[in-house]
Amino acid sequence: MRKLARHLGVIFFVSSFAAVPGSAQSVADEILGEWEIDPLGSMEDLDRLARWSSASEAEKEKLQASLERRANEMHLQITEDAVILRSGQKEASFSCSTRYQSSSLILLGCTTGETPVTITVARLTAATIKLLSSGTDDMDTFVWRKAP
Repeated sequence: MRKLARHLGVIFFVSSFAAVPGSAQSVADEILGEWEIDPLGSMEDLDRLARWSSASEAEKEKLQASLERRANEMHLQITEDAVILRSGQKEASFSCSTRYQSSSLILLGCTTGETPVTITVARLTAATIKLLSSGTDDMDTFVWRKAP
């Protein structure tokens, strides 16, 4: 049941995207392609947060196992005009465009709902990103790496 709830949370995250006013641009080339969860990168990123830096070793091991399981279940594809999230057998696809871009951040506006949501893609390295959403915090624990 928890697994289903987590998958539904991920689908909610993606389905909460909405159009963001502004001039539309194609999604930045640097983030185009297939992405997969990086369990070790995610753990390193989480260690920087106060709530996880004080977690017990048992809690961290449980989280690591969860991240590794999700890495096998969840995949992200970013195209010039869409974000596609696959979680198990489910897929959600949404039209997107770049609203702002700097050397470390890209703000995306995606169309599907009624409430405007800004998706921030933070470039951590040349091959890793992190997604943040103004509409939900379901995905902020994942670091994504370019899929081979």
